[in-house]
Amino acid sequence: PGTLGLDPDQRRHLPKLLSDLRALAIPSATLPLVTESPVLADPAEAIGALYVIEGSTLGGQIISRLLRDSLGILPEEGGAFFSGYGAENGAMWRAFCEAVEGWARENGGVESMVVGARKTFNAMEAWLV
Repeated sequence: PGTLGLDPDQRRHLPKLLSDLRALAIPSATLPLVTESPVLADPAEAIGALYVIEGSTLGGQIISRLLRDSLGILPEEGGAFFSGYGAENGAMWRAFCEAVEGWARENGGVESMVVGARKTFNAMEAWLV
């Protein structure tokens, strides 16, 4: 995010995930570890990877509603990760997209962004399957 002029501290997702695991009494040691991270060749590929991660906050809203409605899990009680940025999801996504578009206008590399996104999706699939 720093390359895009965005505050990386605002976009950290791991603390929420770890907090959710604690709230749900799930030991992180029981979870499968990522064995291979995607090798990102340049800043454009890294931006493509960030696109996947930031985009997941949109789908996370649907999961968050399902957790709340089906299991009674609220963002503050184990569902923070899937709630993303909460009420700020839309604004955060728009800011991210504007930053990516601006970076691409100045630097090009859209094809590399797509490669980075695909590498990230493939790595996530390998981890989860």
